[in-house]
Amino acid sequence: MTKRLLCLFLTLALCFGFAAGARAESGDVIGEAVYTDIVAYINNQPIPSYNVGGYTVVIAEDLRKYGFDVVWDNGTRSLSIAPADDQSFAAGTGIVYKYDGLGVKFADVIQTDITTYLQGEPITAFSIDGSTMVPLNALKAYGEVSFSQELRRADVKISWIPINDNPNPVETKKVSRGVIVLDPGHGRLSGNMSDEQKAADGWIYNSAKGGWGEWRHWKSGTTWQDCGGYGCSGRVTEGGSCWYPIGAGDRKLEPEITLRNCMFAKKYLEEMGYEVRMTRNTNDENPSMTKRLIYCYPDNDTSAAPDADLFVCIHSNAGGGRGSAYIELSGVYDQAGIPSNYADLSNRAGKFINDEIVADTSLSAYMGGCYPYMPELILFCKSPIPIAYIECGFFDNSSDLAILNSEYEQIGKAIASGIDKYINN
Repeated sequence: MTKRLLCLFLTLALCFGFAAGARAESGDVIGEAVYTDIVAYINNQPIPSYNVGGYTVVIAEDLRKYGFDVVWDNGTRSLSIAPADDQSFAAGTGIVYKYDGLGVKFADVIQTDITTYLQGEPITAFSIDGSTMVPLNALKAYGEVSFSQELRRADVKISWIPINDNPNPVETKKVSRGVIVLDPGHGRLSGNMSDEQKAADGWIYNSAKGGWGEWRHWKSGTTWQDCGGYGCSGRVTEGGSCWYPIGAGDRKLEPEITLRNCMFAKKYLEEMGYEVRMTRNTNDENPSMTKRLIYCYPDNDTSAAPDADLFVCIHSNAGGGRGSAYIELSGVYDQAGIPSNYADLSNRAGKFINDEIVADTSLSAYMGGCYPYMPELILFCKSPIPIAYIECGFFDNSSDLAILNSEYEQIGKAIASGIDKYINN
């Protein structure tokens, strides 16, 4: 191995947190590959590339279309890269993308027992998403490698391949760290809504129950099939009924507080590269709890599979107390499609978020940060994805209210940070 490549290997090893004294085993996750806005070229023909440990890497097998032979030997479990016999041009792989979403994870980097050779010498290589990745820098063995920070472009110039005067197109593709649904809790007072507005916001009129509201559960084993008061496995609540009346959600101060918190959480999440969907954007809206869940689906299409990663409800508490807590899930949740560890994932998300709020704002932890007494909330019983439910401060406590009215940006940033920690841990 050349001294230059040895230095590159040691640098990458330190980036991944292992060194010669702590050798990774084949199959171990040793880091992550992320999307990059840097475009790599070989003799002016773009080649798909990613970033690993701060270095641009390319798929070894792609090099077959850029003037190289890449030969797999199953007996020795080795991959050999060498100049191809036909070196007339670099055909390339077609459209190449640069990514709007710098730093978004593409795949885990896996330690591999495959040895990759370049010019007969072993080089650093990793298994990523089933492919062997090699540092673009390694091609210095065959030519000049340069980088333009201004153009966000890496170039390899190899003498035996003609410069391509008609390169394949490069297009920008937006990538996201994930999809987060932010729910700013209770909205417009039900008494200020017409019947038409209530129906449009997903509320149901039920004369037997005394007016407008919604059912708390889906029928067991289904989604989007209301229980109608039977056929569900949850504990009965609200005076022995699965029915939730619209007036139970009426609040005066809370809607503005929670919307403000969520708007700042949205701002910071989008800066991190997440797609954020809001269940309401103004205080003139009051969607039913059930209707809020349509944002878990692509284009609100509930016939499709949900594509959001986490549903986050931000509320503010009342009734005596101080501080912030997440509401703990426990008991029976049997809506179709949820993972077997649905409650554990949801509680883990709630704890991450609330811990950040308590650490980064003046709000204390209410009941140690976990409120265990409301496991049958509608959203818990109907959500198709993990869900975190935060009671952020007490709006009927003057000290907490002062914090909620002055630290809303910090609260929003803490919510975003907690979500990001959940997604990435």
